[in-house]
Amino acid sequence: MFSIKKPPFLVIPIASQQSSAFPENAGYHHHPFDDDKNLLSFGSGWTFPVPVKNRGVVAEPPLMLVRNAGGVTSESSTSKSGYAHQFVSDDGGEPEYLYKKRIFQNDSKDEWMLIKDTVNAIWLQFRSQYEYLGDSGSDTIEYQYGTLIILKLNIVKDIAPSLDRKADILEMHDIQYRVSDKQIFSTGWSMADRSTRQYLAKVLTEHELDRYRNAVDIALFRAGFSE
Repeated sequence: MFSIKKPPFLVIPIASQQSSAFPENAGYHHHPFDDDKNLLSFGSGWTFPVPVKNRGVVAEPPLMLVRNAGGVTSESSTSKSGYAHQFVSDDGGEPEYLYKKRIFQNDSKDEWMLIKDTVNAIWLQFRSQYEYLGDSGSDTIEYQYGTLIILKLNIVKDIAPSLDRKADILEMHDIQYRVSDKQIFSTGWSMADRSTRQYLAKVLTEHELDRYRNAVDIALFRAGFSE
């Protein structure tokens, strides 16, 4: 099921008067964008099938709808957990976008970005846990755990195969757009004494990925890390 809590989403801009060609009872979701245009997504938002009968309705290329999000999801006197999504360009800066605005009126969080073709995603999870030392319980040690993945996301167009008399006419085939991912980097950690930030800086340098360091820092602090 489609959920605005799980970006990114593959959307196709469709003129409002033609959106009915992709009915909601067939799994399509309509998101009003302006007076004359809707953004349509399908299912969970990672694919978008276009039956051959509707190919003429699709006049604009698909886009990725993303936002930087995350935060602390649980917290107690001895533990804290959180996550972050941060979308960046190849050089680690803000991605180039066509539009940046609120899309979902029932969502009060940051504006969404509409991206062409490709974007890189930083996916981070973080958890800290305090343990008391000694019988008095006056001293504590903090353990930190986490996972970091950096992905390159691309929009891919698939053409459905056909073995009938129209097999050699590509315009007569159904198509599907989808988000394809390629992993750039992945690491996990479990350590003491608040050394997560230093560890991530070190491994990014070792893998010649310093360009992502600032974006990873932003994601780390959003997920609940503190110095």
